[in-house]
Formats: sequence, C-alpha cells, structure tokens
Amino acid sequence: MRYDANIPEMERQRLALLIGRQLMAVSTDRWAVQLATDTFDVLIIPEEIATPDDDHECADVTRPKLIEPVESEFETIASGLGTMTSLWILSTVVVFSPPRIGNSITSNDATIPEGIDYGPIFSHPLQPPSVNPAQAIVDLDIAFEIGTDTDQRIIVYTDGCGFFVYTAINEEPIAKEICERTKLRVA
Repeated sequence: MRYDANIPEMERQRLALLIGRQLMAVSTDRWAVQLATDTFDVLIIPEEIATPDDDHECADVTRPKLIEPVESEFETIASGLGTMTSLWILSTVVVFSPPRIGNSITSNDATIPEGIDYGPIFSHPLQPPSVNPAQAIVDLDIAFEIGTDTDQRIIVYTDGCGFFVYTAINEEPIAKEICERTKLRVA
C-alpha cells in the first residue's frame, strides 16, 4: 500500500515565491521554524500523516507544512542571510521496521509499560525497498533547502517521524543517499 506525504502544490507555490526575496531571519520556537522575508513570513510546522498497514496500525510520518505565521515566542537563530536564489525539495521513501516488543521506560518515578516498537527505514526514491504489497511504503517530502546569493544554505526539515521541525544553517543534516532533490522554480 502506497502513501503520499509530499508537500502539496499550493504549499510548493508559496515556497517558490521565496525565491528572489531577502531572507531577513530564521527563527524557531523549538517546535516550528519561521522564515522572515522582506515582504512576508512563512511558518513551517510538523504535520503528521497516518500511514498504517496490517503490521503497523499506528504508523505515521511527519512532513514540513507551510502555514501563515502565528504569535509565538520565536528565537532568531540567524539573520541577514541574503537573497534567496534557489529552493530544493528533498524527498525520500519510508517503510517501517518489523514490530517487536519494546522495553518499558521509567522516568521520574513513572513507568511506561513495554509496548510495540518499530521505526522508519529511509530509502532513495529511485531505489525503494522491496516490501510485501500489504506493507506501507511512503513517499515523503522530508525537507527543503534554500540557497542564497551570499552562499548560505538553510535546510528546514523533519526527521520523518518526530513531531518537530528543525533547521540547519550551512550543514548537511540529511544523507544524500536517501533523498532525491527537486528544484522549485518561480511560476
């Protein structure tokens, strides 16, 4: 069974509008990332998408979702990054490891009992793993990368399964062997 967890066309069009704009600041509230430009701001939050199959009844993945900014306590982590000249979507394919009994966890005198444990396995979209037809295989846009005229590289990404959006400035947080890159263009 195949799932699509890609950035929808409307959000891709909004991302493409960033090209040619000044990137004034990148901010975070430790859950989401906000990009401030010279004309408008964009907030990127995590969106969980259910991707269950017979062996993984509660499976889901997380993609970056663009929304209008909201009031929040954002901390600026970078500013004055230049004019955005390129924007790439990074896509991967996710399947889930076989379920197994996980250990119980004790923290602050509270115990979470043992339960079913499994995790994501990432593959390049051009080399998806072979799986049982009943197993979920998920096409997932996991990140986008912005290039600027000052040679800055800003990557906004999820880890594919946690409920957070992260950012990295001039780093390589995602292994290229598991991602396909698609360049966005202004329409």
